[in-house]
Amino acid sequence: MLNIIYTLLPIFLLIALGYYFNIKNTFAEGFWSGIEHLCFYVLFPALIIRSLALSDFDKFPAASLSYTMGFAVVSMLVIMSILYFPVRAIGMSGESYSSIFQGSTRWNTFAMLAIIEGFYGDFGVSIGAIGIAVMVPILNISNVIALAVMVGKNAPSLKNICLLIARNPFIIACLIGLTINFLDIDLWPPLDSMLSLLGRAALSLSLLAVGVGVSLKSLKSAGWPVSFAMFTKLGLMPVLMYFLGTYFGLQGMPLTIAILCGGAPTAAASFILSRKMGGDSPLMANIISAQTLLSIVTIPLILYIIGV
Repeated sequence: MLNIIYTLLPIFLLIALGYYFNIKNTFAEGFWSGIEHLCFYVLFPALIIRSLALSDFDKFPAASLSYTMGFAVVSMLVIMSILYFPVRAIGMSGESYSSIFQGSTRWNTFAMLAIIEGFYGDFGVSIGAIGIAVMVPILNISNVIALAVMVGKNAPSLKNICLLIARNPFIIACLIGLTINFLDIDLWPPLDSMLSLLGRAALSLSLLAVGVGVSLKSLKSAGWPVSFAMFTKLGLMPVLMYFLGTYFGLQGMPLTIAILCGGAPTAAASFILSRKMGGDSPLMANIISAQTLLSIVTIPLILYIIGV
């Protein structure tokens, strides 16, 4: 248990530092938005490209990992879609349930890749990148459609959905990294070093940005919807990953990484999507903050139970 605490403590201290910077208004307004854009469009794509380009896919069951993550995500999406009808019947608005839906299905890739890198290094990140390649397209499409339906707006066209996926820098980075790997292209050493430096910056800056997004004040108004979203995302989702991973023959590091990806708090970008599409953005902010804080307990607990 001590090695888990020592590995995770620097990560959670960086999140706490980001929270401190935010409440003290250490940096000018808009600074953290710029950091998030830098991480999303430059730093993390660089990390993913290098990790996938240098990975030896013969060393882990990529197909079984893909099946596990894909089926787990689809299973949660089906569960949350079914629950929409009884929850609406008891009086909850579609706008509010759309926040629960996002909070139960999406995951914070920033925080989880940092944790995976802390335990397993670049090789672990390459396994986590498989999760990005499988889960991000499914979640992007399903959440945009779900919000359109639940909030009462027209569903996006097939063209817009395709553009949403095609423009996602994480997906682009996965395609570039996999192409380099499969074509057996050696990275030019200066380029490799540059990608490595960018990747290191991604991990620290993204964790600071996660801390900036935490709001303790918003938790005062949290109710059962927040608790429900915490249960489904931090409790049910990693359990689904475990059973499906076991079914598909995963074990050891790949199984642990799949469970960690399942047990990650929801994505901070959920708030932006909720606000843009007319969802319940205050509830979404509560869910993001509550899950991020609770994950400080649940993630070490998951690792301890697994026996890392």
